[in-house]
Amino acid sequence: ALKTNRESGLVVWQYPPASRKIPGTEKVAVLVESNDDDNIVMADLVGLNMRTALAVLNYQGIAFELEGCGVVKKQFPEMGTKISKKTKCRLVCGNG
Repeated sequence: ALKTNRESGLVVWQYPPASRKIPGTEKVAVLVESNDDDNIVMADLVGLNMRTALAVLNYQGIAFELEGCGVVKKQFPEMGTKISKKTKCRLVCGNG
């Protein structure tokens, strides 16, 4: 399955990288940028494993705090919210 931060634009990054084999159940995170936007659009991290979600946040330079481990169950700010790099993201993770 594919998770992206917006519907159209230029794909600038993905995780896991294109050359890595992944199990059929793992989600691929894709970041898309548009020239008409000065802010970052918060990606949909819910449902991603913690490693993939943190890779997305690190790529975008977004600070974060974690609660739990496993799969992302909730995120703040929510997907689609326009944020600056000064915004701190909070992820609530759990197993199952």
